[in-house]
Amino acid sequence: MSSKAWKCYRCNLVFTDESHANLHVDLSKHTVREIDMIRA
Repeated sequence: MSSKAWKCYRCNLVFTDESHANLHVDLSKHTVREIDMIRA
């Protein structure tokens, strides 16, 4: 099973909610990338 997530490679943080990723971008001015998370 895979799902979307967003990762900030600068902070090494992973966000599973897009609104949290957008908040991180607004606060830190870091870019995040959409990734596919594979869950077992």
